[in-house]
Amino acid sequence: MKIILDIDKDIEEDCVIIRCRELNDEAITLQRKLLEEQSVSQNIELFQGGKNYFLPIKEIYFFETNGTKIAAHTKDSIYECNSTLRDLEKFMPYSFMRVSKSTILNLNYVQAVSRNITGASEVEFVGTKKTTFVSRAYFKMFMEKMKERRL
Repeated sequence: MKIILDIDKDIEEDCVIIRCRELNDEAITLQRKLLEEQSVSQNIELFQGGKNYFLPIKEIYFFETNGTKIAAHTKDSIYECNSTLRDLEKFMPYSFMRVSKSTILNLNYVQAVSRNITGASEVEFVGTKKTTFVSRAYFKMFMEKMKERRL
Protein backbone atom coordinates (compact mmCIF):
# COMPACT_ATOMS: atom_id res chain seq x y z
CA MET A 1 0.00 0.00 0.00
CA LYS A 2 1.27 3.43 -0.94
CA ILE A 3 0.84 6.27 1.58
CA ILE A 4 0.84 9.90 0.44
CA LEU A 5 0.61 13.00 2.63
CA ASP A 6 -0.61 15.98 0.62
CA ILE A 7 -0.47 19.37 2.36
CA ASP A 8 -2.95 21.87 0.91
CA LYS A 9 -3.35 25.23 2.67
CA ASP A 10 -6.46 26.02 0.61
CA ILE A 11 -8.72 23.32 2.09
CA GLU A 12 -11.13 24.27 4.86
CA GLU A 13 -11.15 20.98 6.74
CA ASP A 14 -8.63 18.13 6.95
CA CYS A 15 -9.80 14.85 5.43
CA VAL A 16 -8.39 11.41 4.79
CA ILE A 17 -9.25 9.60 1.56
CA ILE A 18 -8.57 5.91 1.09
CA ARG A 19 -8.32 5.00 -2.60
CA CYS A 20 -8.38 1.35 -3.56
CA ARG A 21 -9.12 -0.72 -6.64
CA GLU A 22 -11.65 -2.77 -4.72
CA LEU A 23 -12.97 -2.93 -1.19
CA ASN A 24 -10.69 -5.29 0.72
CA ASP A 25 -9.87 -6.21 4.31
CA GLU A 26 -6.84 -3.94 4.41
CA ALA A 27 -8.87 -0.85 3.39
CA ILE A 28 -11.68 -1.69 5.83
CA THR A 29 -9.21 -2.20 8.68
CA LEU A 30 -7.49 1.09 7.91
CA GLN A 31 -10.84 2.92 7.82
CA ARG A 32 -11.89 1.39 11.17
CA LYS A 33 -8.60 2.35 12.79
CA LEU A 34 -8.89 5.93 11.58
CA LEU A 35 -12.49 6.18 12.77
CA GLU A 36 -11.52 4.65 16.09
CA GLU A 37 -8.69 7.13 16.58
CA GLN A 38 -11.01 10.02 15.80
CA SER A 39 -13.77 8.90 18.16
CA VAL A 40 -11.66 7.84 21.16
CA SER A 41 -10.43 11.39 21.58
CA GLN A 42 -14.00 12.55 22.24
CA ASN A 43 -15.42 12.99 25.74
CA ILE A 44 -18.62 11.67 27.25
CA GLU A 45 -20.62 13.42 29.97
CA LEU A 46 -21.05 11.28 33.08
CA PHE A 47 -22.32 11.95 36.60
CA GLN A 48 -21.15 11.03 40.08
CA GLY A 49 -22.03 12.51 43.48
CA GLY A 50 -23.83 15.54 42.07
CA LYS A 51 -20.97 16.46 39.75
CA ASN A 52 -20.76 16.37 35.97
CA TYR A 53 -17.64 14.76 34.56
CA PHE A 54 -16.40 14.92 30.98
CA LEU A 55 -14.23 11.85 30.51
CA PRO A 56 -12.48 10.60 27.39
CA ILE A 57 -14.43 7.70 25.87
CA LYS A 58 -11.22 5.66 25.80
CA GLU A 59 -11.22 5.53 29.64
CA ILE A 60 -14.50 3.59 29.74
CA TYR A 61 -14.10 -0.16 30.34
CA PHE A 62 -17.80 -1.01 30.01
CA PHE A 63 -21.37 0.24 30.34
CA GLU A 64 -24.07 -1.79 32.06
CA THR A 65 -27.66 -1.32 33.07
CA ASN A 66 -28.31 -1.23 36.77
CA GLY A 67 -32.09 -1.31 37.01
CA THR A 68 -33.22 1.78 35.11
CA LYS A 69 -29.82 3.51 35.23
CA ILE A 70 -26.75 3.06 33.04
CA ALA A 71 -23.43 2.69 34.86
CA ALA A 72 -20.17 3.60 33.11
CA HIS A 73 -17.20 1.72 34.57
CA THR A 74 -13.66 3.05 34.38
CA LYS A 75 -10.62 1.36 35.89
CA ASP A 76 -11.31 2.71 39.39
CA SER A 77 -14.76 4.35 39.36
CA ILE A 78 -18.39 3.97 38.42
CA TYR A 79 -20.34 6.88 36.94
CA GLU A 80 -23.95 7.34 35.89
CA CYS A 81 -24.76 7.94 32.25
CA ASN A 82 -27.95 9.57 30.95
CA SER A 83 -27.87 7.78 27.58
CA THR A 84 -29.55 4.47 26.84
CA LEU A 85 -27.48 1.46 25.80
CA ARG A 86 -29.11 1.67 22.38
CA ASP A 87 -27.92 5.28 21.97
CA LEU A 88 -24.45 4.47 23.29
CA GLU A 89 -24.17 1.58 20.87
CA LYS A 90 -24.76 3.98 17.96
CA PHE A 91 -22.03 6.51 18.75
CA MET A 92 -19.38 4.45 20.53
CA PRO A 93 -16.17 3.71 18.61
CA TYR A 94 -15.56 0.36 16.92
CA SER A 95 -13.69 -0.93 19.98
CA PHE A 96 -16.99 -0.95 21.92
CA MET A 97 -19.33 -3.88 21.46
CA ARG A 98 -22.70 -4.94 22.80
CA VAL A 99 -22.14 -8.28 24.56
CA SER A 100 -25.50 -8.79 26.27
CA LYS A 101 -28.87 -7.09 26.64
CA SER A 102 -27.41 -5.11 29.52
CA THR A 103 -23.73 -4.56 28.64
CA ILE A 104 -21.48 -2.79 26.14
CA LEU A 105 -17.76 -3.26 26.69
CA ASN A 106 -14.50 -1.80 25.41
CA LEU A 107 -12.55 -4.54 23.64
CA ASN A 108 -9.30 -2.64 24.22
CA TYR A 109 -9.33 -3.60 27.92
CA VAL A 110 -10.34 -7.27 27.67
CA GLN A 111 -7.68 -9.39 29.33
CA ALA A 112 -9.31 -12.82 29.63
CA VAL A 113 -12.54 -14.68 28.94
CA SER A 114 -13.76 -17.65 30.97
CA ARG A 115 -16.06 -19.52 28.63
CA ASN A 116 -19.15 -21.11 30.06
CA ILE A 117 -20.98 -23.26 27.54
CA THR A 118 -24.23 -23.37 29.51
CA GLY A 119 -24.52 -19.65 30.16
CA ALA A 120 -22.78 -16.29 30.05
CA SER A 121 -18.97 -16.16 29.79
CA GLU A 122 -17.06 -13.97 32.23
CA VAL A 123 -14.76 -11.21 30.93
CA GLU A 124 -11.83 -9.88 32.96
CA PHE A 125 -10.25 -6.49 32.29
CA VAL A 126 -6.68 -5.21 32.32
CA GLY A 127 -5.57 -3.46 35.51
CA THR A 128 -8.76 -3.97 37.53
CA LYS A 129 -10.70 -6.68 39.31
CA LYS A 130 -13.93 -5.66 37.60
CA THR A 131 -15.66 -8.27 35.46
CA THR A 132 -18.75 -8.52 33.28
CA PHE A 133 -20.43 -11.19 31.19
CA VAL A 134 -20.90 -11.98 27.50
CA SER A 135 -24.18 -13.75 26.83
CA ARG A 136 -24.28 -16.88 24.68
CA ALA A 137 -26.13 -14.98 21.94
CA TYR A 138 -23.23 -12.53 21.54
CA PHE A 139 -20.30 -14.84 22.30
CA LYS A 140 -19.44 -15.91 18.74
CA MET A 141 -19.48 -12.35 17.41
CA PHE A 142 -17.47 -11.19 20.45
CA MET A 143 -14.76 -13.80 19.81
CA GLU A 144 -14.63 -12.89 16.10
CA LYS A 145 -14.02 -9.23 16.97
CA MET A 146 -11.38 -10.21 19.52
CA LYS A 147 -9.60 -12.31 16.88
CA GLU A 148 -9.68 -9.37 14.43
CA ARG A 149 -7.77 -7.33 16.99
CA ARG A 150 -5.05 -9.95 17.46
CA LEU A 151 -1.53 -9.30 16.27
